[in-house]
Amino acid sequence: MRKESVRNYIIASTWQNDNHKVLWMHCASVGEFEQGRPVLESFRARHPAWKIVVTFYSPSGYMQFKNWDGADLILALPLDYRTQCAEFLDRVKPDHVLWVRYDFWPQIYRVLAEQRIPLTLIGGRIHKDHRLLSSHSVAKTMRQAITKFFTVDKSSVSLLHNAGMSNAEYAGDTRFDRVVSIASDSADNAIDALRSGEEKILVAGSTWHKDQEILALSMESLIEKGWKMVVVPHEVNEVSINHCCQQFPRARLWSEVGWSLDDSSQLIVDTVGYLSTVYKVANLAYVGGGFQSSGVHNVLEPMVYDIPVISGPNLSRSMEALAANKMGFLRTLDQKGDFFPVLEASFNAKKEGSIASWVKGQTGATDRITHYIDNHPSIQERLQ
Repeated sequence: MRKESVRNYIIASTWQNDNHKVLWMHCASVGEFEQGRPVLESFRARHPAWKIVVTFYSPSGYMQFKNWDGADLILALPLDYRTQCAEFLDRVKPDHVLWVRYDFWPQIYRVLAEQRIPLTLIGGRIHKDHRLLSSHSVAKTMRQAITKFFTVDKSSVSLLHNAGMSNAEYAGDTRFDRVVSIASDSADNAIDALRSGEEKILVAGSTWHKDQEILALSMESLIEKGWKMVVVPHEVNEVSINHCCQQFPRARLWSEVGWSLDDSSQLIVDTVGYLSTVYKVANLAYVGGGFQSSGVHNVLEPMVYDIPVISGPNLSRSMEALAANKMGFLRTLDQKGDFFPVLEASFNAKKEGSIASWVKGQTGATDRITHYIDNHPSIQERLQ
């Protein structure tokens, strides 16, 4: 991945000859990219002459978006050695840097600070023992490198202010803006074919093996009660899809039948890029990851369609999941729990419009962040 990126540096080198200005956004993986994407797209709409560079640390993020047409160049983040970081900045020459959420690397931060390149961190969330708050010299250097720190919660602002970062400010979470934008776009009408009958549809998205095992135990009850299920595994590779097929032997694959539940009560989506729009046909959603140490995946994607959500118990790393759980929009089950009673309780407790209204009420972070970026001297000077 990094070798391929180095070969692409030559593209960035040609920009300097034409005096193009560069905005660089870094994100660890897919989730961080989706969090930063609304800001990036908003910036590009207002500043079409700027070049956009996106970097990933994770190969999964890089491979999924390496051909994304919203950026001029998709690269791998260089290894955190001073010489490689300096070479990267020498080649790309960013005028402003957006750093999404986490993935702090001290050497790249150090070189950014030395070259006086503005660094805006977005989507941040800090706990009291976070290494960025340490009294260690490395942490101090990293804090000094950050020009602006936008957080998703107000408690993080207090912690950062106490550590001397007066530039920390609450903005909210851009993921709310992102899911509302997706829901308002014209989706693939072919997906509507899933709603061909009177059956209720459960969409199980971003599922891991444990999620699938628990769902499989309740399949007979689901079918008897008139439910059909669409499973969208988190990992779409041969091993993952084969495991999913073993759990649901009566399921058909999307690659075989397309958007159809006519011949089976279960469909496995063995491709990427459709999950956020598949949720629109659901009566109820199960979001995977809640049995993983990394925690539940994006619960906002189904909620924007006013859909109740069920997940595993690990919500601790997702503020929006914790908030939704507290409001009764999300219910959890444990490893020994029976899935179907939780499904029925969630479905029967739904109040029309309340979930989508809550999601839409949390939007606005993108506007707050882009207003700051537009008015930063690094942008204003380049516009003159």
